Amino acid sequence: MAKRKLSLPAIRRTVAALPGVEEGTSYGTPAWRCRGKLLARLHQDGTSIVLKVGNATRDHLLQADPETFFVTDQEAAQD
Repeated sequence: MAKRKLSLPAIRRTVAALPGVEEGTSYGTPAWRCRGKLLARLHQDGTSIVLKVGNATRDHLLQADPETFFVTDQEAAQD
């Protein structure tokens, strides 16, 4: 697993710039939603970012950079 390359303030600025995105919490960590749908959140480990993407995008990211992108046990169980 790669170390996070962006600071939390940088992530907040980037995600907040998207139209209609609001910050809240999920699993006790910062999270961002658009129209109530989760887009991203800080993982409980404090270093990873959880992204909501479709299966095709997920598969592409996993193949393109497996050192950076991974599936958590919880996500794998939902497939």
